[in-house]
Amino acid sequence: MALPDSEKDIDALEPGASTVFFRQIRKSADGTLAGYYAVPAKRTMDGALKVGDEILSDGTKSRAIDTAVVGKNLTRVMKAVKAFLYEASLKKPVKMVVVPINARALLIKEVASVYAEHAREIAREYEGVLVMECFDFPKAFSLDIIDELAILLYPFSPVYLARPDLGVTDFTIYANCNFQGVCADLQNKPWPAAKAGEFLMAFSESARARRLSTYVHGVGSTDVSRVVNEASIDFLDGDVI
Repeated sequence: MALPDSEKDIDALEPGASTVFFRQIRKSADGTLAGYYAVPAKRTMDGALKVGDEILSDGTKSRAIDTAVVGKNLTRVMKAVKAFLYEASLKKPVKMVVVPINARALLIKEVASVYAEHAREIAREYEGVLVMECFDFPKAFSLDIIDELAILLYPFSPVYLARPDLGVTDFTIYANCNFQGVCADLQNKPWPAAKAGEFLMAFSESARARRLSTYVHGVGSTDVSRVVNEASIDFLDGDVI
C-alpha cells in the first residue's frame, strides 16, 4: 500500500511504515503560503503511531542520549526534506521549510555531525530555504549553551527558531543569541479560544518586544485561528488550513 500523502490520512500508516508530511505554513495577515513544516510520522511494529516530537525525541529520554537512534531519525527527516525540495523545484520553488530538531541531542557531537552532513547538502542546493527549529532545550541551560546551538545552526540555516516549552513567554535568552523567531505548538487540540488567546497574546507581545518572528503550529480550529490573528502572530499551520 502506498504511503498516505496527506497528514489527515496519517492513520493509514501500516506497521513498520514511516513518512514525513509537509504541512503548509501560512502568513496570518493574509493567508498566503509562506513555506512548509516537516512533520515525521511512523507506525511501530506493535501498531503505535508516533508523530513529530515523539519521533525526534526517541533516544533522548534517558540520561545518556542514544545517538544512533537520534541520528537515524534525523537522517530520515533531512533526506525527506531534500527530496521534497527537489520535487517542488520541478514545479514551483519553495521559500522555506521549517524542520524541528531536538536541541539536547544536537549538542552531542555525533548528532551535530549528522545534522551538518545533511544540512550542508540541502543548503548547497537550496540556499536560504532551510529553517531549523530547536525544541526540548536542556532544563538548566545558559547563554553559553544557547550560543553553542546558534553556532551549529547558522552555517546552513541562517534563519533558526526556538520552540520553548509551551507556556514559556520570556524569550530574552533566544533574542540575545540571535534566534530570529519563536514557536509554539498547539498540537491541533481543541483549545478553548479564551485560554488560547490569553497565552498567544502574551507569547506575541513578548516576542515583538524582542523583535522575534512568531510561529504557531497545530492550529486546529477556526476559533483558535481567529485568536492567532488577533494576537498578531506572523505564521501558522495546522488542521485549520
